[in-house]
Amino acid sequence: MTSVIRVGQSKFVTAPIDEDSNERILNCIQTLSELEEWPSVQQIFLKDTKAAYSKMLAAQEVGFLCYIRAFALQC
Repeated sequence: MTSVIRVGQSKFVTAPIDEDSNERILNCIQTLSELEEWPSVQQIFLKDTKAAYSKMLAAQEVGFLCYIRAFALQC
């Protein structure tokens, strides 16, 4: 995740990372680093994060499939 921040702040990207995203990523990294003595809480955090990411990917996939179907109907 730190690489995402670094790339987002570089001059080579077309759209730099916004401050809100940067702060959220840093907060997640800090939270994970402080949860080592609380393994159960760390697992909950990781499980919820993975579930949210999976939902986001599924939504993007549905959007992409709709785009492909719409394009196919135009041909």
